[in-house]
Amino acid sequence: MLARFVNFVTGTNLVPAGGFQDLVRPIEILIRDHITDINCKFPEAYTCFNRLVIPAYDSEEILREKLELALNDENDNFQRG
Repeated sequence: MLARFVNFVTGTNLVPAGGFQDLVRPIEILIRDHITDINCKFPEAYTCFNRLVIPAYDSEEILREKLELALNDENDNFQRG
């Protein structure tokens, strides 16, 4: 699951030889709460910036469900910039 998370957020499944601290940009996670239909939205990754934008879901269960769906999507249908 960690490899899929890294791939989703950075666009590559490889961690630098020196570890995460050697990423050109650190992984940044932003939580957005001013979104309509918040529980219908999925996380978005902006790979150029190593940024993950997560809607402020109503529960941890919804967060897990949406993130797992995005990470396990084999067709790469989720938004990545």
